[in-house]
Amino acid sequence: VNRHAFKKLASVSSYKLTGVLVDTGSPHFVVESADLKDLDVPAVGKEIRHDAAFAPIGCNVNFVSIIGDREVRIRTYERGVEAETLACGTGCVASAIVMAQSHNLASPVTLNVRSGEQLLVRFQQKDDGFSDIWLEGSAHVHFTGVLHYNSLFNRLADSFELLQTPIH
Repeated sequence: VNRHAFKKLASVSSYKLTGVLVDTGSPHFVVESADLKDLDVPAVGKEIRHDAAFAPIGCNVNFVSIIGDREVRIRTYERGVEAETLACGTGCVASAIVMAQSHNLASPVTLNVRSGEQLLVRFQQKDDGFSDIWLEGSAHVHFTGVLHYNSLFNRLADSFELLQTPIH
């Protein structure tokens, strides 16, 4: 991630927040906040996500605070989910490198996510940016299912047929 890809923005949304926009596979706006515990992430995150500064696709919003040496607490509002999530990998990467740049944090950076887990971001920091970025953390199965291809295909075909039917 090239340092020039970091874009500092001020007075975003009616909350007049300042943060850094960086793309780690998807766009993330990283905002430092002293009090993450009482922050209304769904409300504030939603407004920032839809702010004109991020049009037309919007962005994910990460609220972060440093809680120790190379340790950050993070809460994330994710676009697409349109809610606060328990963790976001690309958001942790974005937040770790933004905090490393703005607070001179060395690798690795530990991120405490909403689920209670800790994720670790390792990176190489150079004059022109960050490279060799790795995200480490546990993985859990929360859902399993079976996709019946023929049933899905038939439903899609029926839907497509309906779309092709002229309206009189």
